[in-house]
Amino acid sequence: MRNPTKHYVKNKNHVPPWILFKNANFSDCINFYSFLKPTEKDAMYDTIVNIKFDDGQSKKDTFFKSLIIVRKFRNVIAHNLKFITFKCSKKESLILKYLLPAFSGSLIKSSDLQHKRSLNDIYSMILSIIILLHDELLIVEFLNELIDFAQITSKNSSGIDMSPFVNRYLNITNLPLDLSKRLGVYRNSIISKDDIEQ
Repeated sequence: MRNPTKHYVKNKNHVPPWILFKNANFSDCINFYSFLKPTEKDAMYDTIVNIKFDDGQSKKDTFFKSLIIVRKFRNVIAHNLKFITFKCSKKESLILKYLLPAFSGSLIKSSDLQHKRSLNDIYSMILSIIILLHDELLIVEFLNELIDFAQITSKNSSGIDMSPFVNRYLNITNLPLDLSKRLGVYRNSIISKDDIEQ
C-alpha cells in the first residue's frame, strides 16, 4: 500500500498512530515530544536511551537537545551547507556537567570545557547520536567507523601520509586530537560491560 494514511482516511473510521507517524518528519517528532507530559517524556527516554544520567531534568534536557542537534546537523548536511564549522545556538547546546557521569574518563575530559567542545559543535552531534542510539551494537559499530576515520595515519594507496590531513580536519572541526583514543575507551567500556553481563 503506497499511501496507508489515505487508505485509512478513506476506508476506516480512524488512523492508527503507527500509520500517522509514517508521515511525520524528524521536526514533527521533536515537537510532539516537547508537548508530552513529564511522565510520558520519562517513558520515552527510558525506551530510547541506555545511558544513565544523575537526575530527571538532566536526562530530559540532554535528550531533547540531542534530538535538536542531530536534526540541525542533518539539515546542514542534507542541504550541502558548511558542515565542518557549523554550530547550533547556545540555547540548544548540551550541558557538559550533565554528560560527565556518563562520559567522564572516556568521551569527555575537563579540557573540553576550555576548548568549548562537545556543547554545540560536531562533537556534540557525535555525543548526541551515541545518546540516541538505543542498541549497544549500533553504538559500537558507529564508534568503530569513527575510529577507522580518526586512525587514517598510514599512507594511502598513492603513498601519501594522511595523518597531517586528519589532524588538520580534527583541528578545524574542534574535534579532540585524541578522538580515536576516547572513542576506543568508550567502545571498550561497552564491550566489557556486555561481557560481564553475560
